[in-house]
Amino acid sequence: MSTRKRSDLVSLCFYGTVLLLFFYNASAFTDPSDVKAMEDFYGSLDQTTQLTGWAATGGDPCGRNWRGVSCSGSSIASINISGLGLGGTMSSQLSSLLSLTQLDMSYNNISGDIPSDLPPNAILINLAANRFVGNIPMSLPYLKHLKHLNVSSNNLFGIVGNAFTDMTNLEKLDLSFNSFSGDLPSSFGSLQNLHSLHLQHNQFTGSVNYLANLPLTDLNIENNNFSGYVPKQFEVIPELRMEGNQFEPYFLNRTKIFFPPLPSADKNVSHTPIVTHEVLHQHPHKKSNVAVALMAAAFSTIFVSFAISLAVYLLIRRARNEEEIVTIMSSPSIMSPPAGSIHTSTTSIHSPFLQEINPRRCHNIRGRISFSNRCRKLPLSRQYFASDLSIATNDYSRGALIGAGPIGSVFKAIFPDGQVLALKRIEVVNMELLEVEQEEFLDLVSTMSDLKHPNICVLQGYCIDPGHHALLYDFARNGSLYSALFSKNGDSQKPLSWKVRLRIALGVAHALEYMHEICSPPFAHGNIKARNVLLDEEFVPHVTDFGLTMLSSILPATNVDFKMFEGSKGYTAPEMSRPGSDKIKGDIFSFGVLLLELLTGLKAFDSETGEEEQYLVQYASPHLHDLGSLQRIADPTISETIPSHCLSRLADIILLCIQPVPQFRMPMSEVAEKLVKLVQKVGHQHNCQGVSSQSEPPPMVDIDYGHSFRTTLSHFDPSSSPSTAQATSVRLVSKVCEVK
Repeated sequence: MSTRKRSDLVSLCFYGTVLLLFFYNASAFTDPSDVKAMEDFYGSLDQTTQLTGWAATGGDPCGRNWRGVSCSGSSIASINISGLGLGGTMSSQLSSLLSLTQLDMSYNNISGDIPSDLPPNAILINLAANRFVGNIPMSLPYLKHLKHLNVSSNNLFGIVGNAFTDMTNLEKLDLSFNSFSGDLPSSFGSLQNLHSLHLQHNQFTGSVNYLANLPLTDLNIENNNFSGYVPKQFEVIPELRMEGNQFEPYFLNRTKIFFPPLPSADKNVSHTPIVTHEVLHQHPHKKSNVAVALMAAAFSTIFVSFAISLAVYLLIRRARNEEEIVTIMSSPSIMSPPAGSIHTSTTSIHSPFLQEINPRRCHNIRGRISFSNRCRKLPLSRQYFASDLSIATNDYSRGALIGAGPIGSVFKAIFPDGQVLALKRIEVVNMELLEVEQEEFLDLVSTMSDLKHPNICVLQGYCIDPGHHALLYDFARNGSLYSALFSKNGDSQKPLSWKVRLRIALGVAHALEYMHEICSPPFAHGNIKARNVLLDEEFVPHVTDFGLTMLSSILPATNVDFKMFEGSKGYTAPEMSRPGSDKIKGDIFSFGVLLLELLTGLKAFDSETGEEEQYLVQYASPHLHDLGSLQRIADPTISETIPSHCLSRLADIILLCIQPVPQFRMPMSEVAEKLVKLVQKVGHQHNCQGVSSQSEPPPMVDIDYGHSFRTTLSHFDPSSSPSTAQATSVRLVSKVCEVK
């Protein structure tokens, strides 16, 4: 081969190699060590359908669009996979990402321990609202650049230990809503740049003196077991929350009484504040007489009494002033609170990746009072954690699913102690609600906890962990009225008897009467339908889902509006599409439709029937005036057991409920009264006989409506004077007319 040909061949190989290297770099832009770390990370996660662009092998996070991944050159600089419903564990290979500065994995279901190997140059790490267990890794001091760390709302536990030694760059730390215990370690005292510290809702004990000299502007240590004196340096912290501990009632080295933030308006202080005062010193006199001594004693007594009275007056006035300040501070026009006031708005840490986790701001998990200017009343129901609900529903498996509606899905929850509850999981817009939205949810829970009526479904508990808002009710053994009336299970379930149907109608009427006329202020259910009437083992009705329409601000608007409309078709009063309509009158119309369903065995809306029969009200209304027509539209499975006079009287009640003009609809108290008279009348008929297909009710039913609720707020407080309409129990003959 000639020298020239050999030279051309060498040149061709050289340029070919360069070209191959160019294309290799173009197709694999990300640093290989970063690619390996990300592939391992991806492999450690479950439920990764929302991680679009990610790959287990052959991936290129920087060259291709991996969701939530940002790069600087060929190195990965930040990962934000918050709120994607991810499971699995956290890979320790993330420590190979040497250029990673921001890691946000919050609001997922990632479990296991937090690995000791973390990105060494991270500035921000957010692992909040997951299912991590164990303790904080002791390798944290190696993260010399870390400024923001959030591990709140997990299942972490144990004594923290000196995990924060020499972390002088740390500015914001959130360990709240875990189960950490023991005294605060001395390493807290070395956090010389720490401005925000959240330790609330743990089990910390001992003193907080290590925090005294930190440059804190935001400190929340409420609902722990801290004790001793409060350092006087805490007085100047603008946002200080420390209720629910065992502190002495005054600052260290101060004679001034320490006042916690203003309690809620409906809480009365049951103890007398300890007022300290200066000890008066008197110079001794060599000569004294009894008169002067007596006069001095009397004067001292009067002076001390006057001083105490003045102090009490000033304390009361101060409390009122603080209440006015808190009210003013809740106005959006005020940008920053004065020192010592309570700031209730959600704050940022100046990063798009890390949000403040504060899911239980207005209540506590161990029964202590948490003072807040917004939280007027604490729910009486039990609070559950997301982990409890996941266990009880087998991670919300299909086998536990009972049904789905516009608000969310319903699951059968079986707890380790054998308790069985119905769990309604609320589908919210955002994984973490704004504070005002959180308050709406807690207000609803508080109201539902207060309602005491035998025909209203008892709220047994709730959960407000981020992304896991849920309500828990007593489990209804016989399902809903809808399934009992319209089940297509063949002969597996006998039709509801006439007696049971009347009893169900009367129970629902009493529940609505309680809401409309006994509660003060009155409120509407807003979504009366057969699916929202649950039946226990004795077919006693229990109304559920009341008030959930008030949560519209936290629900996916378009989705819920459509589902709500579809689910309530045929029940909704014609005027409810207009703003400002009377929802109580709307409830009465819906109840009339429910009575029609009980009478006819037909659905309020059935798209599978002819156009003229789709809407039950339009189809049945013309038949309610004629006895012959009534008998033709009555449910054929029980029509032969219904006396004619029962049909006509029930038709009269239905007509008074479904009047097109709202003002002409009969109040629920009158509806209930007419149903009671109907039941009593037919119960005393000599020809009343027949066998019910359901369990017989007890011979006498005592209905105790409890106390009225009177308040000018949107909450319900027991009143000392029950409503005269239902102050006494209604003794009701339950034997209802059934003829062959």
